[in-house]
Amino acid sequence: MENSGRFEKGNEIGKATRFKNGNTLSCKYKEEYADALLEYFFDEEVVFPTIEGFAKRYKLAIRTVKDWIADGEKYPRFALAHAQAMAIQKDMLLVGGLTEKFNPQIVKFLAINNHGMKEKVEQDIKSDGGFDVNINVIGGHGSDTSSGGVQGCGG
Repeated sequence: MENSGRFEKGNEIGKATRFKNGNTLSCKYKEEYADALLEYFFDEEVVFPTIEGFAKRYKLAIRTVKDWIADGEKYPRFALAHAQAMAIQKDMLLVGGLTEKFNPQIVKFLAINNHGMKEKVEQDIKSDGGFDVNINVIGGHGSDTSSGGVQGCGG
């Protein structure tokens, strides 16, 4: 059966449904994409740079770009560029939020979901007139409670 690249009834998934010539998405990778990623994130014409926007600009599938990011051993230069790009994005997000260039709810949402930030919640616990608990265990693993102790477990 010739591999047309299309699914046909009765094909085993993963065999005749593969891309023509056995291509995989990750083979599109070029070292220049690492530099292009940072250039995109520094582009002043881009209102708010994202990985999705980068993929669109270079006509790449977002899943492909995310695979390059996830496989830092195979694509270390791209993984490093991604880490730098995320630092740039976080800085833009914080500055944009402080200067009210961006909507505060969107800033908060992106900061929490994309940059690992958390909302700080303070909680005061006050104790006024509490009580102390003293537990005295006498004996050990026995069942002797004649001295007022607590009966041991497993005995």
